[in-house]
Amino acid sequence: MCTHSKGLEKISFIKSQFQMLAPSGIAGESLRNDTRALYQDRDGNLWVGTKDGTVYVYNKSMQNLGYLTQSGSISHSGPKIGGAPYFITQDHVGTIWIGTKGEGLIKVQKNGLKYRITRFRHNENDLYSLSHDNIYCVYEDHFHRLWIATYGGGINYMQEVNGKVIFINNRNNLKGYPIGRCYKARYITADYMNHVCVGTTAGMIVFNDNFRKPEDIKFTYYQRQSGVPTTLGNNDVHWIYSNKNYGTYLATFGGGLNELLSADGHTAAFKCYTIKDGLPSDVLLSIQEDKNGSIWISTECGISKFNLKSHQFENYTDHTFPFAAQFNEAASTRLQSGAMIFGTNCGIFYFIPAKTEKSNFKPYIFFSKLQINSKQITPGSVDHTSPLPVDLDYLKELKLKHNQNTITIRYAALDYKDPANIQYAYKLEGFDRWGFWG
Repeated sequence: MCTHSKGLEKISFIKSQFQMLAPSGIAGESLRNDTRALYQDRDGNLWVGTKDGTVYVYNKSMQNLGYLTQSGSISHSGPKIGGAPYFITQDHVGTIWIGTKGEGLIKVQKNGLKYRITRFRHNENDLYSLSHDNIYCVYEDHFHRLWIATYGGGINYMQEVNGKVIFINNRNNLKGYPIGRCYKARYITADYMNHVCVGTTAGMIVFNDNFRKPEDIKFTYYQRQSGVPTTLGNNDVHWIYSNKNYGTYLATFGGGLNELLSADGHTAAFKCYTIKDGLPSDVLLSIQEDKNGSIWISTECGISKFNLKSHQFENYTDHTFPFAAQFNEAASTRLQSGAMIFGTNCGIFYFIPAKTEKSNFKPYIFFSKLQINSKQITPGSVDHTSPLPVDLDYLKELKLKHNQNTITIRYAALDYKDPANIQYAYKLEGFDRWGFWG
């Protein structure tokens, strides 16, 4: 484009590897698009929960079938199910479970063309009711127990006694749970050895799910210890990922990615990966594994791919996306197709890991300025004292005197697509090892 006063401008149109789907149908940040819960059921339908209290259902072709109503229908009209959905999952018999913030746990069972809705709430007068109505995570262990992480009442597991559903928690039989410190539970899952792992705002709790009575459970509690580098990077644990081949990793709020190296009794050793190791942010929100031995981590500053074999990060930030969006806590899933989806304040962020890669374009490096002993050097001089016979960018060799030993060279890669994410490498042979600058 030829401009009036700023010369010639070039625009390159690049197809983005990342897409955004707005549940409300209108792009942009809003409670109607703010996605907090994501789950694809065994039929391939995608359940999407937004903070305005809507549970949308999409088919395999990502067509919006409607939202879940109080009557159990999937419709584009009618009263919504109620409560902000914060987590959605499906158990081994096909029942959908929806954890809400403030409105308890919702059981959704297929009943013909509709669903039968049952809601469980906290009751201060019933010790065997839910311990709290803020449900942040629901997990089914390999004994088919349903575990519920609440943000305010610790953890529960569901039991049926004489046809009545009861919840086992610290108010009744789960006596050993450290409720005083770990009452705000964010996430619950199991590691590859079937130990139940609970992420809380005060650290991680681990216990064996093979027990006869809840009173017998031995809870192991790991937390950050000041001055001990092998403890948790931060106590606020948002997500726990575990794989038999690669181990267990924790996404923490402010402490980066924590790899569990060893655990023995009440002590554990962690390795913390932070900004210094290549992460775009130390505030991590959720983790999903792709099919090629890498995990994708949503962060406060974009998304990061972590190679579990090489332990290297590959970052994609707002400069990479065709839109500005903030990722939400614990809102992600991998679709049956292999595509990844993450919840954001603007909707559903999705991409195909196998088709996502960093640009291999190598831009021209422009050398723009030379300083010697803190003085800027320009090409040529009347008295021929300048070491620059030509402009610095055209120079192939620079010869300096023994007293010209403090030098500064300015350079830049001529690529404006994502200048903030360009990384440079340099080396002064015979003087130091490789240096890096981002």
